[in-house]
Amino acid sequence: MRIRHKPWAQPELDQSSIYIRNPHDFYGKWKTAFENPELPLHLELGCGTFIAKKAVKNPDINYLAIDIKSDMLGYANRNVQHEYMMANRTTNNILMCTFDIERIALIISEEDTFSRIYINFCNPWTKRPKYAKRRLTHPRQLMQYRDFLVDGGEIWFKTDNDALFTASKRYFNESGFEITYDEAQMLMKLAMAEAESDGVVGRAMVMAVVLNRVEDDRFPDSIEGVIFQEHQFSYMVNMN
Repeated sequence: MRIRHKPWAQPELDQSSIYIRNPHDFYGKWKTAFENPELPLHLELGCGTFIAKKAVKNPDINYLAIDIKSDMLGYANRNVQHEYMMANRTTNNILMCTFDIERIALIISEEDTFSRIYINFCNPWTKRPKYAKRRLTHPRQLMQYRDFLVDGGEIWFKTDNDALFTASKRYFNESGFEITYDEAQMLMKLAMAEAESDGVVGRAMVMAVVLNRVEDDRFPDSIEGVIFQEHQFSYMVNMN
């Protein structure tokens, strides 16, 4: 599904203090673009509501969000302004820019040292096999990310597309990444343990509880975080 053109998006971005108009200017020096350059850098590839909530909850991390579509960034910018206004905070730890992520090595170098990359619900490119190379998790992209990820750096990847999920697990292995958490497996294991005798409906309800909590500001913002939150699920309590 393609987002429709939003004529208001680019004019609003041009007036936004968090929008970087010329990302090439910060090649090798992204830390200096932020008010507090000593903070660690996290990167989101492809933008939505995620980055606004993540950044406002973590003032000790600097966030850069990149999307090829100014229409998507327009929505992201509005979300950021809203979240920071509600939290009574200034937008001093988040920036965004428009750029083709396939060519990300032109604006981010080895000196930029990002410690985490988020890729959330990106285009699965499943219509034609030849389009697979455009995936943000394809090995030719992952090898670019490795150049500016710090030692021990992480990629947090989410998708609701089964084909992309399966292929991406292979891509990560082929590119030398270690898969440390598979949240789909964690969620299914928890559902089985919590509602083994309740059938499919019971297990689906457990999964729904976890996913709803991920979207709720009162709980951790990851499946792993929700599952391991103290005293929440009997399966985890019994493990301890």
